[in-house]
Amino acid sequence: MLQRLTIRHFAIIDELDLSFIDGLTILTGETGAGKSILVGALNLIMGGRASADLVRTGCDYAEIMAEFVIPPQSPVYAQLSELGIEAEACLTVRRQVMQRGRSRAWINDHPVTAGSLSEIGEQLIDISSQHQHQSLLQVDQHLFLLDRVGGLEGLREEVTLLYRELAKCVKAHRKLENTARYKLEREDFLRFQLKELDRADFRENEEDELEAERDLLRHSEKIRGALTAAAEQIGGDSGAASRTAKTKRELERIQAYLKDAREWISRLQTVQLELDDLSLGISERLRKLDIDPKRLDEVETRLALLARLLRKHGPTFADLKAKQAEMQTELAAMEDLEAALDGTRTAIEHARKAVLGRASVLSEKRRMAASHFSEAVEDELRNLAMPKTRFVVRLSPKSAGSEETIDGAGVCIGPDGIDHVEFLLSPNVGESLRPLARIASGGELSRIMLAIKSVLQNSDPVSLSVFDEVDSGIGGEVAHRLGEKIHALSRTRQAICITHLPQIAAYADTHWHVTKTVTDNRTFSEVSPLSDDNQRAMELAHMMAGEATGSASLQAAHDLLRHARSAVQADRCRPSVAKKHLQS
Repeated sequence: MLQRLTIRHFAIIDELDLSFIDGLTILTGETGAGKSILVGALNLIMGGRASADLVRTGCDYAEIMAEFVIPPQSPVYAQLSELGIEAEACLTVRRQVMQRGRSRAWINDHPVTAGSLSEIGEQLIDISSQHQHQSLLQVDQHLFLLDRVGGLEGLREEVTLLYRELAKCVKAHRKLENTARYKLEREDFLRFQLKELDRADFRENEEDELEAERDLLRHSEKIRGALTAAAEQIGGDSGAASRTAKTKRELERIQAYLKDAREWISRLQTVQLELDDLSLGISERLRKLDIDPKRLDEVETRLALLARLLRKHGPTFADLKAKQAEMQTELAAMEDLEAALDGTRTAIEHARKAVLGRASVLSEKRRMAASHFSEAVEDELRNLAMPKTRFVVRLSPKSAGSEETIDGAGVCIGPDGIDHVEFLLSPNVGESLRPLARIASGGELSRIMLAIKSVLQNSDPVSLSVFDEVDSGIGGEVAHRLGEKIHALSRTRQAICITHLPQIAAYADTHWHVTKTVTDNRTFSEVSPLSDDNQRAMELAHMMAGEATGSASLQAAHDLLRHARSAVQADRCRPSVAKKHLQS
């Protein structure tokens, strides 16, 4: 249950600190006073969308803090453990919204994401509003409501996992089928590409070697001339070798007289050997420099081929090798394509049988739950002044219209099973059952949603229900019934209700009045407790008569309070209609 709610700098609320108790808490006040702002604060605690518009003008941030007491059996404990948060009986949730719209959240001072906050919040609070009533008109939500009533979420999740496995097998098979459809064309293409790479017979660094050879061939005449001249400079009659020999002979004539000459002669011998070797090398290179003009064309052609292959499959020779191996693998797989198709067909058949088996069990349980659900909702509606209303949960085979459906041997399978679920309604005797979305009025939707909530209370772990102006389109005796029903819900869980109807407000265990004031050109929303019957009666009288409140309306208000107490006392002596049906 919600124990405490603290709000700072949120919309027109400057600071507000509220303590809650068990039972039904009613909030009343003029339109725009700030009642629904409290629901907006709880929405943030549940991980709702944050917006800079929520921050009070002139403030840097808005902050909401809520303290909950968690019952021992709550699934919240397991969820907190998964988030690495120590689970305690008292849970504190805090959310800050900054002026620029960014938000931060903490659970027991442990930072969490908005997504994690939403998962936890769904287990703490259930908010009913006019928007949620409209969700009743969305047929795709009916299946999930039925599964909640029947406690079938676990089985549906099992079906979902099996469906995903089937979808995975179908996707793999379709991919192979597409490959088979274009197999011949693809094979020809791959073989052509491979043949080109194989014939190229490329090797690492070949491009560098060919570029060096191309430079040599392009400048062959210049190289020949330079080598010839160099050979003459070394080996000619007046070349370096001849001059070195003459120098050596001159020094030999004086070596007997000059010791240094011997060292010089030795060094000249080394130079002479180097020159002879160099001359031999240049002459040999000249002899081998056989320039074939056709070779240049061959090198240019080879370089152009390698450049084209690198553009197609590169940019490196390692990429060429990888592409070659990839295409060889794909060709080999194509040769085993039929075997692979047979394998995926077998996998699909096994997966289809598995999901159909569990989906059939789920469908049967849904039919049983639908019968009990219909009866329970009809009984609840009788208590809400809709005594002749027929409410039916219709199950039909899922159609193939959705992209997610898969054929299961004549049965359409989706991620939530094989059923299409829709709520049908006949509000008046003699009228045929029709889709809820086409015939229900606003007042009827309010009562149908409350009836469903009453049925769900026995299978729903949420300990706080919030009703935000769910009294649209009703009044009179129906409003009495609605107030009685909401109070009956508060017997098993904490309830907070925002209402404009005095017939509903009379059922409060705790009654708060919300007002809006202006001080120093600033608007403030304030919440005041109505602690005794006189204060409550005055508020109810004002709700009935407005500015014309007088003794008559005040007496009527006291009568409302007495009527509500009497109805509550009688209700405590009756067992829950919904519980009776769902346990049968």
